[in-house]
Amino acid sequence: MAEARACLQAVAVIRKLISAVEDRSCIRSLISAVEDRSCIRSLIQEIKGRTSKFRSLQFKYVPREANKATHRLVLEGRKYDGP
Repeated sequence: MAEARACLQAVAVIRKLISAVEDRSCIRSLISAVEDRSCIRSLIQEIKGRTSKFRSLQFKYVPREANKATHRLVLEGRKYDGP
């Protein structure tokens, strides 16, 4: 859930984004055309709803060891209840 919250916060402020996410299920939900039924479905729906505002948007899987910045965003995102 923290991965999706961090991604939602990024989507709220950035117009061109390559989001590096370490949670493969989150990535699958974000790129899938099938309706998400996971516990983070409301976050996934909100992220997808905001994606039309971007000129360019990519979601990529990156292991935590390779992406310290994303991990810090996740830790920061855990402090908040909403975007």
